[in-house]
Amino acid sequence: MWLYLSLSCPQKVKCTFIFHSEDLGYLMELINYFISIDRQVLSVHLIDEEGRRTDLPLGAFDGVPIGYSMQALQREYQKILSL
Repeated sequence: MWLYLSLSCPQKVKCTFIFHSEDLGYLMELINYFISIDRQVLSVHLIDEEGRRTDLPLGAFDGVPIGYSMQALQREYQKILSL
């Protein structure tokens, strides 16, 4: 999965960073990291293996690490699937 992250850089220039990972939680942590260091995030979207684009709502990210919450959600999801 590819993460495209656009930030406001010095002198009002838009900088776009591209990250690749199979771990969605890691990509979400990257977004929260940039927000936590007070970088102005302009836009964020994901591109999956089939080329589908998913725009992510910036309001959903507050700069707080979400790794534990994502793992807990994954455990609950796997528990439901095993029923």
